[in-house]
Amino acid sequence: MTVDEEAGSLAARVKALECQVAILAGKIAELEGGQASPFGRLASAPRAELERQDAMLEGAAGVSEEALTWAGRASLLPRLATLCFLLVVALLLRTIAETGLVSAFAGNFLGMGYAAALMAAGWILYARKSALAPVFAAAGAVLMSSVVVETHSSFQTLPLVPAYLTLMGTALFLALASHRFNAFMPISVGLLATCLGAAAMDWPRPNFPLLSLVLFAANLLGYSAAQLKRCSWLRWSILGVTIFMLGYWGILLGQSAAKAGMPAASLFPLWYLPIVAAYFLSFLSLALLGTFRASVTRISRFDISLPPIDALWASTAGLLAVLPLGRAWTLALGALLLLLSLAHFALVFFAARRRGGGDPSLVSFAIAGAVLLAFAVPALLGSFILSLPFLALLALLLGPLSKRWQNEGLRGVAYFVQVFAALGSAIAVLAAEDQAATLPAILAVFLVAVLAIGQFAWVRRSPPSVEGSIFTRFDPKDRGAVLILLSGMLAAYVGVRLVLALAVAGLSGEGRADVFSCAQSVFINLVVIALLLLAWRRSDRELRNVAILLTLVGIVKVFLFDLLEAHGVPLVVSVFSFGLAASLESVVLGRWKRDGSNRDAPPPMELGGKYD
Repeated sequence: MTVDEEAGSLAARVKALECQVAILAGKIAELEGGQASPFGRLASAPRAELERQDAMLEGAAGVSEEALTWAGRASLLPRLATLCFLLVVALLLRTIAETGLVSAFAGNFLGMGYAAALMAAGWILYARKSALAPVFAAAGAVLMSSVVVETHSSFQTLPLVPAYLTLMGTALFLALASHRFNAFMPISVGLLATCLGAAAMDWPRPNFPLLSLVLFAANLLGYSAAQLKRCSWLRWSILGVTIFMLGYWGILLGQSAAKAGMPAASLFPLWYLPIVAAYFLSFLSLALLGTFRASVTRISRFDISLPPIDALWASTAGLLAVLPLGRAWTLALGALLLLLSLAHFALVFFAARRRGGGDPSLVSFAIAGAVLLAFAVPALLGSFILSLPFLALLALLLGPLSKRWQNEGLRGVAYFVQVFAALGSAIAVLAAEDQAATLPAILAVFLVAVLAIGQFAWVRRSPPSVEGSIFTRFDPKDRGAVLILLSGMLAAYVGVRLVLALAVAGLSGEGRADVFSCAQSVFINLVVIALLLLAWRRSDRELRNVAILLTLVGIVKVFLFDLLEAHGVPLVVSVFSFGLAASLESVVLGRWKRDGSNRDAPPPMELGGKYD
């Protein structure tokens, strides 16, 4: 026990003795005087206080003993002391090199030799099952990485290629030690030190091809580390460093091309696309190994997440690299991405046949295929708006597949893709409405709206039916599907805006703006009327609530915009349409309230059921 703990314990015992003296004094007073004593009245309170103090002392002693037991079992203090002594030796060698007792070349190689000796000692200690083995291995890895980076960057006494080879050799040696002795510490520290050291070499302009080679080896060794122990954090760390450095390379290429018209030769522009393609195929292969290995009974989250991440970063990197090169390169990349998207959907069907329709890998490859398609079609067509109907059609096709395979994860992917297509069309049109007012764009936006509303109708006819799915846990009544309806109506509204923009193009003066604004209000109010009638006919509270929401939108549009900005007949028609919608809503809601026993019952859809 420390001095503070002993002092606290002594104070508690003194207080306990005071309580006992008070108890005895009270009893003596009662015996001698036969009268109630103030000490007697307090007798029970000190006894309770005494018990509480004893309990506190026992608890503190138990915690202290437990902490000491854990520290002894983990060999914490010996490991900490060993680390300090190893650090002292490293600092002593650095001091010798800095004071000039030996040349910089000899001093740096002395440090590398010391780091190599520590890793060799770690191997020997692992063979002897020593508790100090992880300390030597980890210290050697960190020290080797630091010395190599400083030797190359600061003293220029170690060429670039040997420096990278030294880092790769360090990681490989520690990986062999981990597999030889079934220990996770060497490979984890070795890979992190290698990745960070390679990234720091010649920063901010490293040799990207050689750096990519080191990171490629680190990702392969990270996969091998996962065979020893589930270590998603290690693989996520290596993947994060890899994507960051390759993305940084692409940004430098883009900046260089923007300034000089061509990327600088020092950035190795011809290596960029081949390396991105090699990483894409490698990550896909690792995901396939982690997913389809016969020995796999439970797929890791990393392997499930890798295909979508791989598709997203590779498509982005490739598109940013080819856009400055011209239309031909963009078309070639779009065709390649389309083929890769089809290949991913083929993997979805293959996984369904091999592992069953409920396998989570189906969701992973479906998301990756959708991401690749979202990049491929705009590159081929040269228009983001024209590509969105293809995504909406994909979402509509994924719905029946999810029902057929009893995979509600695919259903969620279909929801997301459909909402993305509808919202994407609305945002793209509103961001560049003047350029989007063309017949192909109008047809594309309305097609997206029709597909979204059609998918919502299918969703309500075919509710989720798998117990234990994501819908059971988070959305058992599938309320989130209303987002498909809302996004589809938003796309329809944007399409109407485009039609109105073309229709009023021949008008002039203030009348043009009045007609354009008030016609949108009329459209919103007509949609409210249609939804109210449909909700009343089907006794559908969901459609009724959507109609009420759109009524609020109509109020804002009519009274905060039209009344303040519009004039004449268009304003009269706008206000009249809202009044018509409001009166109908009043009648419908009034009758709905009177028929509350039937119409206000809980919605009929449950998991495995259907909407009436």
